[in-house]
Amino acid sequence: MARQKWNSDEICKFLDIYEQFDILWNSRLPDYVNKHKREIALEKLLHVIAQSGLGHFNVEQLRKKIKSIRTVYRMELLKILKSQNNYKPKLVWFKRANNFLRSVMTDDATLPVNSVSVSDPLHVEATVKEESNDITVADDDDDELMDLQETETCSLPAIPSTSVNKSTEDEFSVFARHVAMQLRMLPLVKALHLETEIQKLIATERISCLSNIKIDDGVKFVDEK
Repeated sequence: MARQKWNSDEICKFLDIYEQFDILWNSRLPDYVNKHKREIALEKLLHVIAQSGLGHFNVEQLRKKIKSIRTVYRMELLKILKSQNNYKPKLVWFKRANNFLRSVMTDDATLPVNSVSVSDPLHVEATVKEESNDITVADDDDDELMDLQETETCSLPAIPSTSVNKSTEDEFSVFARHVAMQLRMLPLVKALHLETEIQKLIATERISCLSNIKIDDGVKFVDEK
């Protein structure tokens, strides 16, 4: 199968999904060392990725993508730490990854690049804590890393200079993504049923709010009681 390249938007979409499977990246979880549970989570991740339109991969291909993303992220994080926060990453997806990966990578992020473990956590044996590994990867991984680094400026020209996205990124945005992820993991019929129920609840509350509003000469105002 030909290597499937992701652009910045697709990487961000993947990171939204990947974050939900914390057993695959959060080394502080007790179950992180449970290889069987991680393998199950990886299979579910493959399914969700396919359902999300990000492509179809086998386990090994997905491991390589995770490894490459984590490697490039770690390299950027090291640059920030070594520059005493003067370095500003140009990667479009860095901030998204940083939102959840930094907390589990900071402990060893001050080590030299060639001594930092960048291996896919799925390869870590259950009885062994992550150890330092050589950052050298196979040719396919090198190509993957180059693709990820080339996403530094892609999509930027098409994004208007506005703060709308930042201003709307709040607890509700996060909650919506979590709900979406959980719906994708359900059978389609059940997911559609729940979607309808959620929409009904929202519509009911909106109607309730609107019932307290009058329209007078085209001007809306809330009743004073």
